[in-house]
Amino acid sequence: TPKTKVIICNTPANPTGAVASESELQALAELAVEKDIALISDEIYKAFCYDAPFVSPARWNPQTIVIDGFSKSHSMTGWRIGWAHGPQHVIQQMLKLQQFTFVCSPHPVQHAGLVAWDYDVSDRVAEYKAKRDFMVGELKNDYEIHGAQGAFYLFLKAPWGTGTEFVKEAINNNLLIIPGNV
Repeated sequence: TPKTKVIICNTPANPTGAVASESELQALAELAVEKDIALISDEIYKAFCYDAPFVSPARWNPQTIVIDGFSKSHSMTGWRIGWAHGPQHVIQQMLKLQQFTFVCSPHPVQHAGLVAWDYDVSDRVAEYKAKRDFMVGELKNDYEIHGAQGAFYLFLKAPWGTGTEFVKEAINNNLLIIPGNV
């Protein structure tokens, strides 16, 4: 709509694991350019594209604001090692905001991030892919699976009742899952 100011793209997506296609990302990036809408690309799961290489919408829209980090790919959740890149005027404003509102990562953690930068995560990604393949193989005949091309989530349609009813029954059987409607 004319009121739209920003589009946020998250691929692979949390919580479905869906991965936008190259043509979808190109169309999204070009739409943002055409309509002069800011485009933010959350690329925290980019290492976890199992069936095709990761593609960033920044490829078609140089004004894209890209956010990324080590929390998912390097199992550094909570370490607060992340980054953003994009148009200089936007990054300058982000830096101002960050300097006065956020506590930075401890200095040793920042150095760990420098080491992590050169760490090859392909073995870890292969392990997650194998787990995804196993789970999809086990569940595909009994459940409708959405996404699952990336990240480390499976998004299943409840086979009966509502998502909440299904989750309650799963918990009664010692299986903890989270309904998609939360």
